[in-house]
Amino acid sequence: MEWNESDIAVVRKVADEMWESDEEHIVPGWDLDHLGEREVAVRTAAMAVLGSLNPDSGVRVQERALGALLRYVVDILEP
Repeated sequence: MEWNESDIAVVRKVADEMWESDEEHIVPGWDLDHLGEREVAVRTAAMAVLGSLNPDSGVRVQERALGALLRYVVDILEP
């Protein structure tokens, strides 16, 4: 899928603004007995990022899971 450059620019701008922030947010906990498809995707993407700390190895993750992680972060920021 090709992404709209202006949409990507907005996400980058928000990410850059977040990088400059000292504000804190509460990350919701998980009920491990009731994880839905989206929650599993969020965890999968987050673990893929964590697993890629070694600069010599990459981790393959579905774009769908990355989108779920992005949505999860955006939902945390919502006032």
